[in-house]
Amino acid sequence: MRRIVRTAPKATFTGVVLANDTGQSSSDFITKNGAVTFSGTVTPGAATVRIYNGTKLLGAAVVVNGIWTLSTTLAEGTYSNLKVVAADASGLSSSATNSTAIVVDKTPPSLTITSQTLASDTGAGASDLVTSNGAVTLTGTASGHSGTIQIFDGTTLLGTATVGINGDWTFTTTLVDGS
Repeated sequence: MRRIVRTAPKATFTGVVLANDTGQSSSDFITKNGAVTFSGTVTPGAATVRIYNGTKLLGAAVVVNGIWTLSTTLAEGTYSNLKVVAADASGLSSSATNSTAIVVDKTPPSLTITSQTLASDTGAGASDLVTSNGAVTLTGTASGHSGTIQIFDGTTLLGTATVGINGDWTFTTTLVDGS
């Protein structure tokens, strides 16, 4: 008697490339548009290659010469349980994982100026925000944002402020006469 041993197609999950990494660095896998390409390899005999985040199907890959790819746009959220499942026509399957965590954040940060303080208020009243030396400090919060923010007077960039871990920021500058 002859025994036939079948094995499931084997897949690798080696590539995760964001079309536009918009996080703190160009390699932190934080994006605001969600466009991503997943890739890997698969042995001959695979009828389907599907990519999941946990149990949620993200899409079916295209396989050409043992290389699979899936280009898709992810919805807002965190994708930290990525896996590929390759199956043959009879349903035998195998899976491979990728430890890359992708964050798609399409919500713009909320910026608020909580106070503006003059180094010396020299106007008619102590709180009329009129000064003769132009030194001003702005403080505020930036929810949903870290890194730096830009401070503008209309379209003129005055400078940048670093946002702390808790979202607070401070910016001090000297404005020119008339600003």
